[in-house]
Amino acid sequence: MAKFKMLLKADVDSERMLRPSEDDVLHAKRFLLETAVSVNGRVGNRLAELSTKLHEDNPLLFDPRARADAPSTSLAYSVKVGDCLGALIGSAQSHWRCRRVRPGEQA
Repeated sequence: MAKFKMLLKADVDSERMLRPSEDDVLHAKRFLLETAVSVNGRVGNRLAELSTKLHEDNPLLFDPRARADAPSTSLAYSVKVGDCLGALIGSAQSHWRCRRVRPGEQA
């Protein structure tokens, strides 16, 4: 409630209903998409750093290709472990597209 109050720069009654427009929803979806891409990139880079360090310390510990592929596919962000670049197999990125669906059109 406090954040909503800050956005409106006014007092907000507890019984007030939100009625976002279609554009409001599209902007929210875009914000969430951009945030997810940013977070996935940061998480992917950190996992890559840690995995590369572990692999340098003990090359027999795991297969760097498999270690790079797993987070790359999950995060839809290509991760590099050692010299191996993870593949984006069946990337979830296609599910994140944000577009307006017109009346009578399939989502």
